[in-house]
Amino acid sequence: MKQVLHIFRKDTRYLWPEILVSLIALYMFVHWSPARWSIDRTYQRWQSMLQLMPLLVFATWVLLAARLVQAENPDGDRQWWVTHPYEWKSLFAAKSLFSLVWIYLPFIVAQAAVLREAGLSPFGYASRWAAMLAVLSGSIILPLLVTAATTSNFLRMVLIACGAVVVYIAATNLANMPRHGYDAVVPNDHHMWVIVLLIVGIASALVLQYATRRTWAARGVAIGTALLAACLTALFTATRDSEIERLYAVSSTAPVQVAMPVKTSTTYIPPVRVGPSERPGMVYVQVPVDFSGVRGGAAVQVDDVKIAIDDPKTGWHWTAPWWMTERLQILPGTHRGLVQIMLTKNQLNHIFSSSATMQMTLAVTELQAGTDATVTVAAMQNYAVPGFGVCSVRTMDRFNQLICRSAMGQPPLTHVSATWYPKECSADPWTPNAPLTAGTWAGSLHAASTRDSMFIVQPVLFNLNPDWHDGNDMFRTVGYDLCPDTVVHFTQYNVTGRARVSLTLPSTYFQMNVRNDGWKEQ
Repeated sequence: MKQVLHIFRKDTRYLWPEILVSLIALYMFVHWSPARWSIDRTYQRWQSMLQLMPLLVFATWVLLAARLVQAENPDGDRQWWVTHPYEWKSLFAAKSLFSLVWIYLPFIVAQAAVLREAGLSPFGYASRWAAMLAVLSGSIILPLLVTAATTSNFLRMVLIACGAVVVYIAATNLANMPRHGYDAVVPNDHHMWVIVLLIVGIASALVLQYATRRTWAARGVAIGTALLAACLTALFTATRDSEIERLYAVSSTAPVQVAMPVKTSTTYIPPVRVGPSERPGMVYVQVPVDFSGVRGGAAVQVDDVKIAIDDPKTGWHWTAPWWMTERLQILPGTHRGLVQIMLTKNQLNHIFSSSATMQMTLAVTELQAGTDATVTVAAMQNYAVPGFGVCSVRTMDRFNQLICRSAMGQPPLTHVSATWYPKECSADPWTPNAPLTAGTWAGSLHAASTRDSMFIVQPVLFNLNPDWHDGNDMFRTVGYDLCPDTVVHFTQYNVTGRARVSLTLPSTYFQMNVRNDGWKEQ
């Protein structure tokens, strides 16, 4: 232990400039973090700077890891420390202690300071803290340390690290190629298995290098671990469709009924919108669908969509992979929503043919209302909403609106609702006199995601504005001030089951209701 502390003190004295630079980068990260959730103009001007802060912190860690490990480099057999009475166990323990004190501990303190600045408690998130630090270790810190331990100088370490990033990006794109850009959401996210594998494999390579100084053996273990992690990631991606089929079973008692909208003299049907996609050669199609049959006290969320197009005249058939559509949450009653799908122009032309039909299958999650919290709002105050986060009323787009933030990912899926009395707090003569009810959804069913682990506080984005019916079959969302003493309800929903529901749409439906939003001009 005495030797471990001796090496630790020596490294701290020797590397104080690198430590100082790393701490300054973390301080800048903490100082500008409110730009993610604050609407203060001073912070908003620095939002682009904040996006660079993780890269700056990462760069300082690269420098610190390289200088730390290569001060007594285990790569080779002619180093000074080999002839010195240093045991490899003491050297390894001292380097680990240095990483804990000058990398992990400052990072934890910085993130706790960000939580405190946001009005959130740093405590009470033990499982999420553990997951965040595991992601940090498996994807950043341990790979940096093992790269430094298996290279002879800083330049080689940087080149190998850059090469690893390029290979990772290429492997990720290659793994997603079979899906042709169709991204789906699977409730059971397996990425933590990959992180655990990286931690165990890379830590083993690091111990092997210090214990035996067999550089190529340690490199083999590290590279093999990375390749195995890439294969597992590709496997999870390739089996995403089959896992969705397994998790979302076909049930005779579907939690929601779907139907094709039928136009009457008193109802307005939004058109099928066809617009350009950011993916080359693809277009987005937003299809109106009527949802009904959700039982009282429950709700349904649409997660993924799968479509199949059949043209019996030509014998043409095409089936898409499961695809993540825009989130739709359905409450009891009859509701109309837009389901977004993605097609090529050729596939869209088949839909417009006189004989084609499209079967749309939705993967839905059944939800049950759980805990309910209420907040009575007043301007310029912060309100802690249990299990959700911290909310406040701020002036945004000229109106007082409710903005919220949460710790370590999005909060659990929550329905936020309020009753507005706009005449009482608005001087606008066109403001309706009747009370208006506003309801919206915030949060996520996958609230504990730690992939974006550098940003520990996340803004919760939602629009709590009432819809005003103007008497012309149109609902208009207009800006109103959130009146003082308004009671806002936060109702969390829990998962109770998953299912698939289907709907068949004839081509005549698209021909009669389509609206072109620029896709023909692509």
